[in-house]
Amino acid sequence: MNSAARTVRVAANQNVATRIPGGSPAVPSFDPRLQLVWAARLAFAAALAATLWFAFAPSRGGPPLLPWDKAEHYLAFFVLTGLAMAAFPKVPFVFVAAGMSALGAVIELVQGMPFVHRDCDVWDWVADTFAILSVAAVAVGWQLRVWFARDRP
Repeated sequence: MNSAARTVRVAANQNVATRIPGGSPAVPSFDPRLQLVWAARLAFAAALAATLWFAFAPSRGGPPLLPWDKAEHYLAFFVLTGLAMAAFPKVPFVFVAAGMSALGAVIELVQGMPFVHRDCDVWDWVADTFAILSVAAVAVGWQLRVWFARDRP
C-alpha cells in the first residue's frame, strides 16, 4: 500500500477528513454504531418522558395497560434500562442500574407528595428494581452466549 492510500485509510479510521493527493477532500468515515447510540439516546429520552408523564399525571380512571400495576412498573423499567444500556454503552452497568433504581425511588417519593394526588408504594420500586435486575440477567446471558460461541483452539 502506498503512503497516500495509507494516509487516507488512517484518516478515515479516525473520522478526520484529509485531502487525497490530486483529488478532493476525503469524506470522513462515519461509524454506524454512533448512529445507533444516538437513536438509542433519543428513544431513551422519549421513553423516560413518557414514563415520567404517566408517573406524575393525575390518574384518569381509564383501563390500565396491564391488569396489574406492578407489571406496568416492571415493563416500564425493563424498557428504560435496556434503552439506557444501549444509549450509554461506555457507562458501567452498575451505574446505569443504580441510576435507574434511584429514578424509581424518586418517582415513588414524588408520588407520595400530597399535591401529586398519587400513592407512594415501596412495592412499585421493588418491581422497578426487579426489572433492572432482569435486564442485567439478559445482558449477562447474552455475553455468555457470545463467549461460548467463540472459536476456541
